[in-house]
Amino acid sequence: MRFSVQARLIACVVLFVGALPSTLLAVITLDADFDHGGLDEANSSVVGNTVLLAGRDNYNTGDWKWLYFEASGVNGLTPTFDIDDDFASGSSRLDDHEMVYSYDKQNWFFFDNNQRSAGLGRFTFSNNNAFTQDEVYVAYGLPYSYQRVVDHVNQIKTSPWVSPTSSSDANLVVAQSPGGIDDLGRVVQPKDLYGFKVTDSSAVGPKTKIALISGVHSNETLGNHTLEGLIDFIVSDDPRAAELRKQAEFYIYPMVNPDGRFAGYNRSTVQHESRDPNRFWTEAKYADMGDIMAIGEALKADTGSDVDYFIDLHSTVDTSNHFIYTNSPLDPFWTSFQALEPAVQTNGTSLVNDTSIKFANNQLNAEFVGTFETEFIPGENIDRFNTMGMNLGIAFQTALAPLPPSGIMQDFLFDDANGTLLTAAANAASPGNQWTDDADLANTSVQSGGLLIQKNNNGFAGHYLQIDNISEGEAWLVMEVDGWNFADFDPAEPEELRLGFLDGDDLSGSVITAQVEIERNGAGGIEINGQALGSGTDIAAGALSTTQNDSFTVVLHLNKDTDTYEIMTKDGAGAWTSLGSGQVDPARDGNTLRFVVNNHFGGTGEFFDIGRIYLTYDNPMAVALIGDLDGDGFVGINDLNIVLANWNQNVPPGNPLADPSGDGFVGIDDLNTVLGNWNAGTPPGVGTAIPEPTSLTLIGLVSSGLLRRCV
Repeated sequence: MRFSVQARLIACVVLFVGALPSTLLAVITLDADFDHGGLDEANSSVVGNTVLLAGRDNYNTGDWKWLYFEASGVNGLTPTFDIDDDFASGSSRLDDHEMVYSYDKQNWFFFDNNQRSAGLGRFTFSNNNAFTQDEVYVAYGLPYSYQRVVDHVNQIKTSPWVSPTSSSDANLVVAQSPGGIDDLGRVVQPKDLYGFKVTDSSAVGPKTKIALISGVHSNETLGNHTLEGLIDFIVSDDPRAAELRKQAEFYIYPMVNPDGRFAGYNRSTVQHESRDPNRFWTEAKYADMGDIMAIGEALKADTGSDVDYFIDLHSTVDTSNHFIYTNSPLDPFWTSFQALEPAVQTNGTSLVNDTSIKFANNQLNAEFVGTFETEFIPGENIDRFNTMGMNLGIAFQTALAPLPPSGIMQDFLFDDANGTLLTAAANAASPGNQWTDDADLANTSVQSGGLLIQKNNNGFAGHYLQIDNISEGEAWLVMEVDGWNFADFDPAEPEELRLGFLDGDDLSGSVITAQVEIERNGAGGIEINGQALGSGTDIAAGALSTTQNDSFTVVLHLNKDTDTYEIMTKDGAGAWTSLGSGQVDPARDGNTLRFVVNNHFGGTGEFFDIGRIYLTYDNPMAVALIGDLDGDGFVGINDLNIVLANWNQNVPPGNPLADPSGDGFVGIDDLNTVLGNWNAGTPPGVGTAIPEPTSLTLIGLVSSGLLRRCV
């Protein structure tokens, strides 16, 4: 809506440049006629470099509590914005507040100067530097428009984990809001009320039911930013989210009051401007409140009036600490969340008023109910609340679906007394997930408490294991080998083993993301190499012995954050060695594990004995004894020399040698780690005690060249 010259707030600023008689005219106009905008334009004005704002609040007459508008014609200017401090719930709530601005409605910045003058009854805010674009959006806090809800629902509804509820249609729409005429006389069209479910429908068995709503109060935008972060986490490929989806189902209604949000209201709905919608959550009271009734009835129908957790995400105008009102402060979910967010406070609730959590307690039989209140704290931007939402998801996972120890997601230990077939191997980490095959390891002898491959045919034996998709983050696929003997060489039947990640579930070798191969070469020797198809790059071969009598560990490290892979090996109790690293095709993820045995392993005395295969999301090569870089169980001069030999170098991902701090660079932090743990552990063999590093003289360090290499 645009107004007359007076109502459109046109200001003329006359600038005199030296003795020139020319006059430059600068015009600032204001507009709040857009989704979620809020300003009394008719009573606002621009005087010189000051923009005098009039707050608008349909719920608290004479006060204001939400402010969001567009200022045009500001490029190169540093205007001061001025508004009265008649703030609903108390003027003092503005004492520590900071307003925000944006050029694109996506990236928000806090104003440099924010000051309440109690004596004058005013609140002013400005920047030290001029605006760099002609149009800027200004708001009381981080906005979250109705359109953002629409966009986010359209973004996530294609996820395989998102589906309609029993009350919503294929577009995840439960009903239409009532619409109406707002306090400025504008027509607010009815809007979609969304509801959807998030879960892994392939996982069988009972699941924990979690119901989430937000947007009950029009101006409490941070609740929606927090819920968005939670939703993004539970539909992601994060292994924690994948495990949570197997154990829980989420019923989510992201915008309960879309009309009020669109109209830029503070608290009420457009249908009933004098009502607080969070005081009408009973069947009798919400009968004439179309939006609240639609969500309330959907909650009952979709969940069967039976949920375990119910959370209504709000926000408040305070600037101190985020908090919750809950009936179950000691619930494992909430204690897990507080471990991640220790500053969040916990308050009890009496469930006296007819709020959403009282409705959940009475009508949904929820065991845990909570009104989660986030606050407009200066400096905390959208990413802060998205992270808080993610932490809510992680807390649910920790409480309801804890990952196996050490982040191990698949774990096959071939330790049966009489040996173990691959397809019969028990999975300690995920019992329901077993190897399948399209060509069995025919004629394989399984004995000696391991997977002892003595295959006596030339077939291609491929086995496959479905895993949760790895499209981000890191994973390590580990094969612990007890020994081997490549006795006979037949160039027509070169033996090989492959272990790796596939993209897709079609069990085809053409969709290899990354794999490690141990195989005969043309000359009959044994080598290990890496392969990545598509646009990936291979890792050059390294030589292995024909016979291995000691243990040998192979690690295939997949990093989808950098689209790289690396192969690490360890011979017995020796140090980890990197075979090298390569690129994987960015379009390829890790959806399936494949284990292949090709050609003849039945020669006289020939075998390949595997003790364990497992998949983990924690680095299995991490040094157990802090500072023990060479893996000999003792922190001493050898570990110090490893750091100094790699000083100022970048360390390949996944290789802990020389980089105990794990930051990818060998520097002072790594040196301090070794020196801080000096003499820890047991010295190998029998020898003299190693002196404390403080007793190593400066002369000794200089003469050995160590100190010069440290500075």
